[in-house]
Amino acid sequence: RQKKIYQEQFSKGLSESYIRAMDSNNDGKVSREEYVLFMLQEMGMVSIHEIEELWKQFERLDVTKSGYIETEDLILMKQLRNQDVTC
Repeated sequence: RQKKIYQEQFSKGLSESYIRAMDSNNDGKVSREEYVLFMLQEMGMVSIHEIEELWKQFERLDVTKSGYIETEDLILMKQLRNQDVTC
């Protein structure tokens, strides 16, 4: 299925409008992340709603707001939970 969609997309040619559709942050470039998310949606494997939910989950887990989920985030989450329980 993935191969079929890939072939359909590229048999049409990669147009400027297609690049704009993939470019979710409008910086004029398509990152690997943008490409994968776009293709997952095109293949019907994920909806925009599901992607938005995953972004929200990531934001909640990234306590330090570093753009990564790291051990420090887990430690801070545990500390915050303990504070909430003891207050």
